[in-house]
Amino acid sequence: MLLSMLKVRYSVVGIYGERFHAYLALPSWSHSNESQIVEMQFNLGAESISKLLMTNSSENFSASANSKTAGVVLSVNISAIRTILSRGREVTTGIYKKPVIGRVRVRGVNIEGDEQADRKNHGGLHKAIYAYAYEDYEWFSTEYARQFAPGDFGENLTTTVIDVTHAVIGEHWKIGSAEFEVSEPRIPCYKLGLKLNDPAFPAAFAKALRPGAYLRIIKEGELEASDSVEILARPEHGVTVCDVANAYLFDHRLFPRLLEVPELRSDWHDRARNATGHKR
Repeated sequence: MLLSMLKVRYSVVGIYGERFHAYLALPSWSHSNESQIVEMQFNLGAESISKLLMTNSSENFSASANSKTAGVVLSVNISAIRTILSRGREVTTGIYKKPVIGRVRVRGVNIEGDEQADRKNHGGLHKAIYAYAYEDYEWFSTEYARQFAPGDFGENLTTTVIDVTHAVIGEHWKIGSAEFEVSEPRIPCYKLGLKLNDPAFPAAFAKALRPGAYLRIIKEGELEASDSVEILARPEHGVTVCDVANAYLFDHRLFPRLLEVPELRSDWHDRARNATGHKR
């Protein structure tokens, strides 16, 4: 299980302008067994606070689909490129991400201070930012009886409440002053196994169909841990990052649906056409 508690302090403005505070306790992250209390203050609507405090995780996911404020950033994670050994050869990677404190700039194809070693497979325009949900970490923690910390899966944004796995391709998020578009799922490679010292983990990650979401940067800006995640727009096609991952990894019968999603990059459409025999 994820140890200790994260104490989130909400500053809420009531209907008559009065300000009051509520607290939401969540399991905190710790690389050791040291207790850690982190206090984060941010403004959210009273309706969203009520949902956060009074519903369980699955209900939170359901509610988030129809509410503007759909989630919270628990951690912003970055890393420099490092060189490691894999089967006797040197490989470069940016997967060793650690939380950063304070506001950071989002621009170009990444978060300032974050380096991407392989922009074809784990970065660039369509995979600028990677988001992963605390709730999915919690699932893996239970299944594998081990602790995880923010950034362990290589994500830039560790979130809560918003259902990242079932985010719709093309969905627009606002976090801080930056805006993003959900672009595609993460398909794991061997570097995730290197990071977790478990060569079998990428296959387990894929099988779980909890891929997290890559994001394009639509509007440059700044963000930090404790910022809310607002859903600004959601396409009507309804194809999620989980659907795309499932089509690619397991159920190829889903490939035709990918052709209905203009927000997917052309590589995904090409895969779908090859799998279904469709021509341009």
